[in-house]
This record gives sequence, C-alpha cells and structure tokens, in this order.
Amino acid sequence: MHGLTIWTTAVFIIGDIAGGGVLALPRAVEDTGWIGFVLIVVFTLLSTYTAALIGKCWVIIQERYPEYQSHVPDPYPIMGEKTYGKTGRHLVTLTMNIYNFGSSVVYMVLAAGNIETLLNDVTKDISFCYWLMILTFILVPIICLGTPKDFWPIGVGATFSTAIACIFIVIQALKDNSHNKGTTVHSDVGIQKFSSAFGTMVFAVSGHSVFPTIITDMKKKEDFKIAAILGYGIVLMMYIPTAMSGYFVYGSNVDVNIIKSISAGPIAYVVEILVTLHLLLGFIIYMNPVCQQFEAKLGVPKEY
Repeated sequence: MHGLTIWTTAVFIIGDIAGGGVLALPRAVEDTGWIGFVLIVVFTLLSTYTAALIGKCWVIIQERYPEYQSHVPDPYPIMGEKTYGKTGRHLVTLTMNIYNFGSSVVYMVLAAGNIETLLNDVTKDISFCYWLMILTFILVPIICLGTPKDFWPIGVGATFSTAIACIFIVIQALKDNSHNKGTTVHSDVGIQKFSSAFGTMVFAVSGHSVFPTIITDMKKKEDFKIAAILGYGIVLMMYIPTAMSGYFVYGSNVDVNIIKSISAGPIAYVVEILVTLHLLLGFIIYMNPVCQQFEAKLGVPKEY
C-alpha cells in the first residue's frame, strides 16, 4: 500500500514546523533569560502530546465511521463535525484555512524579500513585487501535486534545508565567539518582552493544522504518535543549539532574525539561501490542505 512511513511522516512534521521560528528563538531566549530554554522544551513536549492526540482522534473516527477509511480532503473539519456538529466543522474549517493561507502568504512575502536581497546585485530592475508574482506563478502549479504522499521530496527538502541552516548558524556563531573575548552581556527581562518571546516560542512549535492531512496519507495511522515524537525530537535538536549560540555569543545584541547577527560572509549567504528554500517549500506544505478542500468542492480527482 502506497503511503507515508513513520520516517517520511516525521520529515513532513519537521518541514512543517521548523522554519522561520528557529531564526527568532535566540532573541526570544534573550528576552526571557535562561528560563527560555526550559520553555522551549516544555512547549515542544506539549505540542508533541497534542499532535499525538490529533492522530489518535483520526484513528477513532476511522474505526467508528467506515466511510472515512479511504483518503479524505478535509480530515480536520471532519473531526470538528464529529465532536461539535456542523458548528464545529465550520469553525474548524474557517480557522484552519485562515491560518494555513495566512502562513503561506507570510512565507511567500518573506521568500520574495530574501530573493530580492540575495540577487540585488544581479537583478536590480526586478523589485520585490515582481519577485512575488514570479514565485507565485512558479509555485501555484506545484501545489496541485496531490497529497503529501505524492510530493514527499518537498518535505525532505524543507527539513534538510532548515537542518543545514541551523548547523551553519552554530558554526558561524562559534567563529564569532572567538572574537567576542567574553564581552557578551544580556538585557533585562521585562513583562512585554517576555510575553512577546512567549508567543514566538509557541509559534516555533506550531503547525498542527497540517497534521491531519499528513495522517490521512500514512500507511499505519496509529503510528503517527511515534512519528510525532521522532519529528519533534529532531526539531528540539535543531532549536536548542541555535538558541544557545545566539544567547551565549551575541547576548543583548542578537537580532530578531539570527541571520542578521552572524557575521556577513559565505556562510551567512548560504544560510539565507537555505532559509528561502524552506520558505518556498513550506508554502507548498501549508497550502496543500487548503487546496485539497478547494479541489474537492470543484470535483477535481485526487490523482490530479
């Protein structure tokens, strides 16, 4: 049976959640103090638990309602309907699509801005707005690829681009640390900064709106719990070293985007390319649940 395995599911989970949030974590830890590292671990554990519950809910629905044994384009709204009726279905559909579409728009805007910066010396006449349209025309056909099992390389690319970017950030931070000579200072923790950092950390482990779509493509849906533990475990291995490098090396000088804090050079350039790649691939992952529902309304076969 063709479908996602535990590993490919974990890859999609990582590609879904480990993106722009990782770049803001060093600043978030700086704004909360050392307790920020504890919060990252706690939020990761809580998100793993809630992700496992989503998987368990879908398994229960398939056991009780045989009509959902095959692939469905709207698993999350179905969960809402079986729990709270039509009102629950409409509420879940509205909030999920707003979140997914909104996140996709943000990803596209950030990617267009990054490409404009990266290619500014070569394509000076192509503005941000034009890049936004160019990327849209390129990616729109790709979001019609079907379901996650049909475009698993997208998940692999999103995961590895972020993982390599994190490694390069830590390497450059260690290089920069050799020039600091122990002069790192930290800012005071305030309520406003702590609250903002709190939200950043929660956002960095979010992405549950895509999980039901991934679950429906698994060979064994009951294994999603294992995939969630594996995926979030790897994400934590990316987050902690990156956050530590920003906190201990740059301190109060760390930027909201860690890329702007590391020294300019080849590594910083490569990191920005990798982050841009993740944003483009993340756009496809976030838009897929929205597109599946839209295509189902139009009667488009899922094989398309």
